[in-house]
Amino acid sequence: MGQDETTRGRAAKKRPAGHVEQPAEYAFMSSDDWLDFHCELHDVVQELGIRVEHIEPGVLRLKTGASLPLLALVEQCNVRPRDDWRDVMERYLARIASLLGPIPSGTPSTIELRVRLISSSPIDSGMLHGVGAQPITDGIAAVLSVESRQGPRTVAPDEIEQLGWSLDDAWDAAWLQTSMLVEPDEIDVVDIGGVDVVHVFGRSEYIASLVTHLDLVLGPMADAGALIGLPCDHTLLVHPIEGTSSRRAIGTMVPIIRRLHGDGPGSLSPQLYWWRAGELTWIPTMFGGPTNEVYLPYGLGNILAA
Repeated sequence: MGQDETTRGRAAKKRPAGHVEQPAEYAFMSSDDWLDFHCELHDVVQELGIRVEHIEPGVLRLKTGASLPLLALVEQCNVRPRDDWRDVMERYLARIASLLGPIPSGTPSTIELRVRLISSSPIDSGMLHGVGAQPITDGIAAVLSVESRQGPRTVAPDEIEQLGWSLDDAWDAAWLQTSMLVEPDEIDVVDIGGVDVVHVFGRSEYIASLVTHLDLVLGPMADAGALIGLPCDHTLLVHPIEGTSSRRAIGTMVPIIRRLHGDGPGSLSPQLYWWRAGELTWIPTMFGGPTNEVYLPYGLGNILAA
């Protein structure tokens, strides 16, 4: 028997046979589709090499101890043609695999924890909840992370509890260590079309996480704050707001942020944000047409008009 046939045989043995319990919260999907969903799920999990302890109805139990509810994935599949399910599952589960990679050797201590920013969207809400992501602003969330040989690895809430740590204390330690121990390789002021933009760059995937402690990186910021771009996890673009030049900065920064986001690696967000006192507010931008339309959030318009 060839290798492909053997693999298919193993997958078939692990597939659910005939009936899968359907919890009430998943009643919106027909029973036939529910069975098909879990058959497809078993195959995709095996193909991607995701290390699962077992698959329960609507839940992945990982060998790390993390439990990932699949409600958002089931909802996506339920409104898509059956032929699209595999692609939807592969994209969704590949994201999980990239966040929850191999376990670092040994037991990590709280001093090894860092905060890593990742992109977020409503369709990923179930997966983000499963890995304990906390919202930072529109399109960006934060996860607890430690270093492994393959790079940053997300630490889910279930794993924190199994290690006997307080989740709140773990977040406090991770934010403190990120702000104090992550250092950029370069901080340069670049003149772009007559507008000064500070380029903060590093090889670390945690550089973007410094945005919440921007004053520790660049020194005290004005009360008006700064315009911020987080195109990639290793890059920050900062324009301290000062006078009318900041209106020009918006038009200058928007296309640059979008291009850097598209180039990667570690793409985070193509959007522009307003930083003020450690908080980020999304500046909505409509791309397309001869110009990009920017909608200033409440308060920022008055500051730029002053």
